[in-house]
Amino acid sequence: MKYFYTYSITNIITSMQYIGKRQSMLKPVDDIGIKYFSSSRDSEFMEDQRENPRHYKYEVIKTFSSAKEQAEHEILLHEKYDVGKNPMFYNKAKQTSAKFDRTGLKRTAKSKDEQSKRMTGKKYSKERVAKSKAGQVKAWKDPIIRERILKTLRSDEYIENMRRLKTGLKKTAEQKENSSKAAYARWARSKNQKE
Repeated sequence: MKYFYTYSITNIITSMQYIGKRQSMLKPVDDIGIKYFSSSRDSEFMEDQRENPRHYKYEVIKTFSSAKEQAEHEILLHEKYDVGKNPMFYNKAKQTSAKFDRTGLKRTAKSKDEQSKRMTGKKYSKERVAKSKAGQVKAWKDPIIRERILKTLRSDEYIENMRRLKTGLKKTAEQKENSSKAAYARWARSKNQKE
């Protein structure tokens, strides 16, 4: 039998907390704080749990019959306590309906460099590329996400970065033709929308 539950981990010395969800084949009381210690990416928090287990209190908040109910409860708790920004939580991101809201999570230059090295030259299967494109199309249809993307694309910082990247680059004949077609298509769409 699979168990779905939400849980909290409290540092009894500092009163800081972590709220999460878990699916396990073990009963929650036999799992959290015994076999499982959270999915946090905060290495100090995880290390401190290993080194000072008596400093932590592990609680099962609620059990559920489905992963959907469990996720909804975690979203409710994350929203209630604003765990992505709240300094009294180890959580670095807030669970939302589709994914994590990473507000409050600041990436270091080192982590950005490491990701860049991992991704440079990486090849993806056609299926993975198609799935990614489908996700982008779906996201673009969401007016909130579309507005965030457009806000970024229109920002002075983004425009300046793109200008610097493109300075001195020579376009091929094919690139010039594609740019021309794209510009004409944008113009035609805007003209049709005005009519």
